[in-house]
Amino acid sequence: MTQLKNTLTLTLILCLQLNTFGQLSETFRDDFDNNKNRWTLKSNASSAASIKNGLLNMQHKRKSGWYVYFCDAHLNPKSDFYIETKIKQTAGPQKDAFGLIWGASSWKDSYYFEVSAAGWYRIYKYQKSKYSEIKKSDWSTKIKKGKLFNTIAVERKNGKLNYYINGSKVHSTANMPPLGKYIGFSLGKEISISADYLSVKQKKAGINLLTGGVSKFSKKIWGQQ
Repeated sequence: MTQLKNTLTLTLILCLQLNTFGQLSETFRDDFDNNKNRWTLKSNASSAASIKNGLLNMQHKRKSGWYVYFCDAHLNPKSDFYIETKIKQTAGPQKDAFGLIWGASSWKDSYYFEVSAAGWYRIYKYQKSKYSEIKKSDWSTKIKKGKLFNTIAVERKNGKLNYYINGSKVHSTANMPPLGKYIGFSLGKEISISADYLSVKQKKAGINLLTGGVSKFSKKIWGQQ
């Protein structure tokens, strides 16, 4: 009987462990109550940024090009993930776009998922400074136009990348590996935006429920020392 109880207990633990591995856990979140994630908060001829009232406020002042803000989110290149932000345009013309950067090592190697206050979106990447279009600009009724918040997200699941606007999937592609561990925001010319939060969920890796510890493999994956 004791052996049977031990077997059942071990089976239950293993089932819980497998279930935990299959779930996504929030590994990064910024609600912009402070600058704990060290965003570049400064003002110059090209840009300005500040954190106030729970918002990250960003401005691109130039009449050409775009501006980016990065943060180290320890994005695991081997894990499924879900990256989400709530963002809106607060000033400037509505002819350009703004949005989410993910899987970046710099602007030269990064992915972009952008929306516009006019109601269109686009997806593209830079790899070794070379531009590649993933989804050409397209209109979507899922976008809240004007100076309203939109929730946009990128999900990697079952070998695919899914793109969401306000909870609705608007595009899907085959998986493309992250080019870095950074995420952040992009702004088109003469645009000001505000972000309410930024969140990353990833699969747990290397959690040993039998001992309650974290394996060395897990520490290596998540960049912990």
